[in-house]
Amino acid sequence: MNISRPTKIQKTRGQAMVEFALVLPVLLTLLYGMLETGRLLFIYASTVTAARQAVRYGSATGDSPNGMPYYMDCNGIEAAARQVGFINTFENVTISYDGGLDSNNGNPIPLDHANPACGNYTDANVQNGDRIIVEVIAQWQPIVPIVPLEPLTITSQSERTILASVAISVTAVPQGWSGSGSGILYLDVTAL
Repeated sequence: MNISRPTKIQKTRGQAMVEFALVLPVLLTLLYGMLETGRLLFIYASTVTAARQAVRYGSATGDSPNGMPYYMDCNGIEAAARQVGFINTFENVTISYDGGLDSNNGNPIPLDHANPACGNYTDANVQNGDRIIVEVIAQWQPIVPIVPLEPLTITSQSERTILASVAISVTAVPQGWSGSGSGILYLDVTAL
């Protein structure tokens, strides 16, 4: 008596190659999409950070290492922005100033006492409440143009108020000024 066993259906090597060939483009497209999305997010984050770093530098009090007030140090402000972008480069760093925001409508107040471009804004022009504005522009474009995507311009703007001067007046020398720790110093800050 001859009993036959059921035969197993075996895949051939050719079928596995065909399945791999069908799946590979999908996997590569997903990988490429993830890499480009990551690059886009990184360029966006570095552009925002560059604008913030530059405006922090420009709004600091005192003199910069270049021997001028920070808000006048155009090269230092731009360098502070550009050193953030170590993978991407920034196409444009624009530095300008305004007189702060109007309390009635929230619009920027134009400066009437200075040209609001960096380099033309001097100690004689600056007032408490004026703002420094830094705008950084970067460009994203795909590394490999597999999909016809247009380049994307990423712009970030940041602003901060410039603290030109703070007047500190002491009406009387507090008792215990010699270091006993019981003295009181009152600070009165008013806009010029």
